Amino acid sequence: AVVSTQSTGDKSRINIKVKRVDLFAAPTGSTTDRPSVTLVLSSNIASLGDPATPGNAQVFYSILKTIRDNGNLSEVAKASYSYPKAMADMPMNALSAFTLVSASSNVANASIRFHVSWNTTDSASPI
Repeated sequence: AVVSTQSTGDKSRINIKVKRVDLFAAPTGSTTDRPSVTLVLSSNIASLGDPATPGNAQVFYSILKTIRDNGNLSEVAKASYSYPKAMADMPMNALSAFTLVSASSNVANASIRFHVSWNTTDSASPI
């Protein structure tokens, strides 16, 4: 999740805490394609590939869950995930450079919704 904002004051960053992600896909018109969705969710807490060599260790964000669903011509395909409290309380800002969520659908009429808490400060200090 990369979010940034421009500000003339001293609060130049938006910090967000992602609580939950929802993905919906609906069939449109006279299509006979069943809608389907895939939601791939990653941790927002970094892991080290080899903690014994911190200077050369690779930093990665583990995939927590992959969710797939198929709808039908009268029901949307849907996927939803609520992050665990320890991750949902972790603030992120524009300096957080990793992929938190990857979403895909086989139909054009898809929507993704993020449930977030946010504030504007100069740093993202954990509570």
